[in-house]
Amino acid sequence: MDKFRKVFEINVFGTANVVKHAAIAMSKNKPLNDRNEKGVIIMVSSVAADEGQRSMSAYSSTKGAINGLTTPMARDLGRYGIRVLAIAPGVFNTPLG
Repeated sequence: MDKFRKVFEINVFGTANVVKHAAIAMSKNKPLNDRNEKGVIIMVSSVAADEGQRSMSAYSSTKGAINGLTTPMARDLGRYGIRVLAIAPGVFNTPLG
């Protein structure tokens, strides 16, 4: 459980803490346009949230938690002109191998 807890502290609580501080700073920005936009917060999820493999229970569940945070945070912070989204990269081939 210690490893599971540590992964959650880093991936979920760490993300929430960074979002909190970013949102406070962004809320003080002057609007960028006539739609009152002040910034965008991009969280990093993973396809592992839905397609986790063996030995990835802790990691996959934290990425699922990030997905679960995204919409409520977007709704909460939208009133301050802050958009919130998550990207979910997966495995892909590159020329580097």
